[in-house]
Amino acid sequence: TVGLLMTLPLLAQDVPPHPRMGLNADFLKQIDGLRKAKDPVWQDFQEWVAKKKTGWTGYTYIGQDEDGFLLGYAITKDKKLFDLAWAGIAKSLYNDPANPASGPKLFFGPDCKKAIYCDPHEAAYKGGGLVTLVAKLYDYGYPALSPQQKTDIVTWLNNASTALGLNPNATTYFRNDGGITLRGLNAIYLATLGENPKAAEISNAWHSAWKEQLKALARMSEGGSMGEGNGYGALTMGTLVDIANSTFYATGEDLFKSTPAFQARLAYDAFSTYPKRLFDTGDPWYPNTKPTPEPAAVSGDGVRQAGWTTLALRPMGRMLARHFPGTEEAAIWNWVFSQKETNHVEDPWLALYTYSPVPALVKPKRLSWWAKGTGMIYIRQNWDSQDATWIASWAGPHFDIHQHLDQGAFDLFKRRNLVPSTGDYDASAVGTVHWLNYYSRTVATNNILVGDPNEYLWGFWGWTGCAPPKSPWAGVHTLIPLPSGQGQACIVNDGGQRTMNPHAMSLFHVKDYDIAKGIYDVAKVVEFTDDNSDVAHWTMDTTNAYMSAGATHATGDDGVTPFINPNKPKVAEVTRRMVYSRLADVLVVGDTVESTNPAFEKSDIFHALDKLEVMDGTKTSVSPGEDLYTGAHTVKITMDDTHPHNKGQITSDYRLGYASAYLETLFPKDAQLRVIGGREPAAVEHMAQAQTNPAAKQGGHFHTHIKDFWVKDYSEGVQADHKSATWAPVYPVDRADTQASMAGGYGVSRVQVQPSKPQKRDYFLNVIQPTLDPNATPLKITPIESETEFGVSFTANGKTYKVMFPKMGSGAARVEH
Repeated sequence: TVGLLMTLPLLAQDVPPHPRMGLNADFLKQIDGLRKAKDPVWQDFQEWVAKKKTGWTGYTYIGQDEDGFLLGYAITKDKKLFDLAWAGIAKSLYNDPANPASGPKLFFGPDCKKAIYCDPHEAAYKGGGLVTLVAKLYDYGYPALSPQQKTDIVTWLNNASTALGLNPNATTYFRNDGGITLRGLNAIYLATLGENPKAAEISNAWHSAWKEQLKALARMSEGGSMGEGNGYGALTMGTLVDIANSTFYATGEDLFKSTPAFQARLAYDAFSTYPKRLFDTGDPWYPNTKPTPEPAAVSGDGVRQAGWTTLALRPMGRMLARHFPGTEEAAIWNWVFSQKETNHVEDPWLALYTYSPVPALVKPKRLSWWAKGTGMIYIRQNWDSQDATWIASWAGPHFDIHQHLDQGAFDLFKRRNLVPSTGDYDASAVGTVHWLNYYSRTVATNNILVGDPNEYLWGFWGWTGCAPPKSPWAGVHTLIPLPSGQGQACIVNDGGQRTMNPHAMSLFHVKDYDIAKGIYDVAKVVEFTDDNSDVAHWTMDTTNAYMSAGATHATGDDGVTPFINPNKPKVAEVTRRMVYSRLADVLVVGDTVESTNPAFEKSDIFHALDKLEVMDGTKTSVSPGEDLYTGAHTVKITMDDTHPHNKGQITSDYRLGYASAYLETLFPKDAQLRVIGGREPAAVEHMAQAQTNPAAKQGGHFHTHIKDFWVKDYSEGVQADHKSATWAPVYPVDRADTQASMAGGYGVSRVQVQPSKPQKRDYFLNVIQPTLDPNATPLKITPIESETEFGVSFTANGKTYKVMFPKMGSGAARVEH
C-alpha cells in the first residue's frame, strides 16, 4: 500500500475510511475508553464543547476552534459541532458563504481583493495551515457533507495544491514556510485518497518534497534542533511531527523513522526548558494558570513567557513520546512534561488528539544535551530542583533569517534569567529599527564585539542596509528612520557578526546551503565533554561568523561565479571555551580574540535584566547611561522583586524570588569595564525615548530610560549616514506595574569588558558565580598565566579547581579538580 502511494491512488479496497488524518479505529477506541471511564481528559473536552455550543469565545491557545469542532464531530457525530466548523471554514471556501453557487474562493492571486492570499510568504506560512483545516473538514466531516460540498472542497483543495506547488517559498525547508506548505500538500492527499482524481499527482509531489525536507533536516537537525531557533523552530518541527502523525494513522507509512531528528527532539525540548516552571505558586502574572515548562527563546526568533512557543511543545512532545515509548529521549521528555503538575495541554481538544497514557517517570541520568546540527548545548546542574542552574550556548551554521547573528553566545539561568540574551521578538518588530539594529544582532547577546569602522553591513531582511560603493550592490543604500524621528541612517555597525553576503539570510533550497557552505558555516562546536556529575567543558570556534578570511571569498548562487567581498577581514580568530562545575556552581568563560588591526575595539558583553553594579574600581562618567570603570574586577547582577532596582519596575522574566550572579574579570588583567544602560529614578512621568507610553495612562511611569538598548555605531563619523541612537523597540520599553516591564525588549544594562590598550591578540577570562543567597560573597579566584596558557584556580566546598585555556590552537580547556 505504501509503495502504491508513490505512484498510484490506493486501490479501492485499500483506501482507509474517514476519519483518517491522525485518527484510526484503534485510537478512536482508546478515546471511547476515556469517555466511558469519565477520564479528566475527556471531561475537559466535553466542557469545552459545551461552552463552544453556547457561543463562548474563549481563546484557543495553539490551534483554532474549527479543529476542535471537527475532532468532536469525528468522535461523537454531533451535527451541531460539524455545523460550527462549517460556518467558520465556509468563509474561505466560497466567494459568498451564504450562496455556494457564487463559486470557490481564489486561494492565491495578484488581486488582494479577490484572493485569500496575494503575498507568497503569507500563502505559504498561513495558507498551508488553512489548507490543512479545509482538508480536515473533508476528512473528519465526510459523513455530514453533501455530494456537492464534497466536490466543491476537492476542487478548492486541488486549486490550492497547484498554488502551493508553485509558491517560491515552498522549497524553504529550513524554515516555517516550507514546512507548513508541506503540511498542506500532505493533508490534501491524505484527506482525499480514493476520491480525488488528482490524488496520485499530489501524492507524488508531496513525497518528492518530503525527500527534500529530510535533506534539510539532515543538515540542521542532528540532536533535534532547528535552524530557526527555539521559537519558530518549535512550530516548524511541530508541523513536521503533525505530518508524520497524520500519515501514520491514515496510511501506516511511518515517517517517524525517516529522520533521527524526531526522536532526538524529545530530549531537546526537555533540555531547552528552564528548570523553574512558569506560573508555579506565587507567580504574579497568571495566578490561576497551570504550571508550564518554558523553553528558552534563544538563537532565533521567538517570544518569552506563555507564548505560542511554550504552548506548542506539549502537543508535539506527546505525539513523539507515544511513538518512541521506552526510549531515553521519551523518558527525559516525560520527566519534564508529564509530572502531575505539568501533564496538561491548554486546548482540551489537543489534549484528546495527542493523548497517551503517562508512563512511570524516571529521573534522567544525562545532565546535558548537544544538538550537533546547530551547535546548541544545554547544561543542567541537576534534575532535583527548580532552582538548579541552567546554561545554554550555541555555535553552528546559519540556515535562516529567523536565526540571529549571535553564534557563540550563551545564557545562564538560576531561578531567574540572570545573564540573558536580550533581544525579544514581537510580530510588529520585523523590519523595524529595533529588529535590524538590536534584537537580532550580536550586541543583544552575551557575546564578543570587534569594531571595524570600515565594515559595511547590508543584506539584511529584504537586503536592507548600506552597501559598499565598489560592490555589486553599489547604490543599494536603504536607510532606516532614527528613533527620534529626526532623519535616517544606515543599519548600525555594532561590531558584531556579518550577514551572509553575497547570499541571502534565508535559504530557499537545500542546494543553496551546499553551494555556499563556506558562507553559511559560520561557527562550530569544536569539542564537548561532560562527565554528567561535576564538570562539563566545550570549545566554540566563531571566527567565520565575523568578517574573516573565510568570509571574503565566495561564489554567487550558481556556485561558480567568484565574489570578492569589499569588506576586509577584521578577525583572524574568535574562540570561546567554557567550563562549568556543577558542584561549585561556577561557570568559567575563556575567549581568545585576534583582530587584524590592533585599533579595532574588542568587547566581551554580559547582559542583565535588572540591577547591575560594579563592586570595585574607579568610575568615570562617559555620558548619561554610560560609565567606565578602571581597576575593577567584580560585577554583581541582582534580581529581587522584593527590592526592585527602580520604582514601578517588574522584570519581564515573569518569575519571583531573589537571585544574583557575581561576574569576576581576571583577563585582561588591566581590563576596563564599560557599563551601558540602566534606568534612573524619575520624579515625574517620563515618556520612554520619545514614543507614546501607555504607562502614563496606567498608573504612572517612575523612571527614565538611559541607553537601555543603545548601540554604538562603530562606523559613525567614518561612513556616511551612520549614527548611534537609542534605537528603542517598536513598543515602549517600559510599562506600568500591571504589565511586563520590557515589552518589545528584554534588557536593562550590560557590561562590556574591554582591554585598556590596543593589541591584535587578547585573552578574556570571566568567572560567573550564580547564587540564591543574598548574603553570599564571591569565591576567591586566582589568575594563572604562562607563556602557553591562561586560566584560574578556586576552591569551593573544600575542592580545588584549576581551569587552564591554551593561548594558541583549538585545543580544549584543561581542568584539574
